Amino acid sequence: MDKIKQLQEEINQRMEEAIINSDFPEFLNSKGLVEKTLKVEVMLDLNKIRNTDFITDKELQDALREIPGTEMTLRCCYPCGLQWCNC
Repeated sequence: MDKIKQLQEEINQRMEEAIINSDFPEFLNSKGLVEKTLKVEVMLDLNKIRNTDFITDKELQDALREIPGTEMTLRCCYPCGLQWCNC
C-alpha cells in the first residue's frame, strides 16, 4: 500500500472515530439533520509540508512532495446513521 493511500485511510479512520465518539450525531439529530449528510474535508497544506522536516517517515515525506499543487484535500461523508463512507 502506498504511503499516501495509507495516510488517507488513517485520517478517515480518525475522523470517523472523532465523530462517532462525540455527541455530534446527537447534536445533528436534535437539529433535525438526521437524514442529511455531513461532508468533512481535511486539507493538507503541501507547501508547509514541503518546507519542513517534521515528517519523520522519509517515504511519506517524499510521496507528499511529489503531489502536484499546493493542497491535498481528503473528503469524507458522514451519513447520520453512524455509517462512514468515502465520497
